[in-house]
Amino acid sequence: MTEEIQSSPNTSPKAEKEPPVFMSDEQFESMIMEDVKALSGEVRNYQLLFAQQLERSDGKLSQKELETWEDLVGDQLTIIQQKINSNNFTLEQEADAKQPMIAYHKEEDLHKTVEAQAANFYPERASALKKAISESDDPDREADLKYLEGYYTSVIKHLDFKYMTGEEVRDYGYEAYERQRTYFHNQTIRHLNGLNNLARKYQTRPFTVRNFWTSDIRDKEEQTPAVSQIMRYDRDIVEEYYGIAFSSEVQKRVYHQQRQNRMGFY
Repeated sequence: MTEEIQSSPNTSPKAEKEPPVFMSDEQFESMIMEDVKALSGEVRNYQLLFAQQLERSDGKLSQKELETWEDLVGDQLTIIQQKINSNNFTLEQEADAKQPMIAYHKEEDLHKTVEAQAANFYPERASALKKAISESDDPDREADLKYLEGYYTSVIKHLDFKYMTGEEVRDYGYEAYERQRTYFHNQTIRHLNGLNNLARKYQTRPFTVRNFWTSDIRDKEEQTPAVSQIMRYDRDIVEEYYGIAFSSEVQKRVYHQQRQNRMGFY
């Protein structure tokens, strides 16, 4: 015997349809913001898990292991950026949405991020990009090769300012020193972003999984706390990156600075 199926009031053809619910613009923007914040939190969780694996591996991961994490983080970042772009976020809204991404990161642990650890494979990625450029028939090939080779110079210029002794800073002038140091730091960030873009152009693995904000994309007086925090985070990440990629240059300057200190010149 077939069981008779009773229609509920909600499924009965005679039931009245509920009117559609419309969200206000403010409600829609809030929903998108919360969605992006949740995705940003997932990026942070990936970073924390990556740091744990790095610690278990005694600070050493293979290129394949790193790239697995880069793909995970990169896919998430792509979704985040698509949502930000498609909803025309302002810089301030983007910074707010990305706050969960940088939560719980201590400054002394930034070298354990996916972006910073990619610096261990800077020579391999630079070599792959150089090969791709050299073998291409792109009309900008020579300029692109020159740009690739110029990153080292960008880093050295910033290091020379960062590791000035106190006496050198006084002779240079503190305000002028701060301006130039900040300028060269921003140049290292721009150059690294440019290398990532160049790698994408020639279809090689980018040097880092994402690009970074410089501190001059918004005047200091107009920066919200969230914007300032993202800028600081990105600045420190890039510094960790080239500190790994060009560790011998950093060590030379640290040694010189410490020696000057011991001799009483600082």
